[in-house]
Amino acid sequence: MSKIRRDVDDLTGQRFGDLTAEEYLGGNVWRWRCTCGKHRDARASYVKAGRTTKCMTCAKSGNRRTRDTKYFIGEVVGKLTIIDKDLGGLWTCLCACGLTTTLTTGQLAYRRQCYFCDEVDKLLQDNLL
Repeated sequence: MSKIRRDVDDLTGQRFGDLTAEEYLGGNVWRWRCTCGKHRDARASYVKAGRTTKCMTCAKSGNRRTRDTKYFIGEVVGKLTIIDKDLGGLWTCLCACGLTTTLTTGQLAYRRQCYFCDEVDKLLQDNLL
């Protein structure tokens, strides 16, 4: 990871289209994460101007979000059942405990339950419940 120069805006975590800035690579180039979970290295000026809005896979396949949404709704990931995806790329999931939670595609890759269940599990492990 390159150190961000003083004259470069820190875009880490900022979202433009389907891309979220993850890492500054140097010059005007950043590593971006697409809502589908894949990465793309691109110039910040192109992304900010709307010239680059998706990863290469999504750009080549057209509207991938629509296909992914239909495919994943109803799928179970750990204790989570995927019930919807909004236009911002966030997945709404129903946990086995009955609570709903909203997660990004990246979070779905490693989360297996809602945040409430995570906290209860931590308390149980620490013998606080």
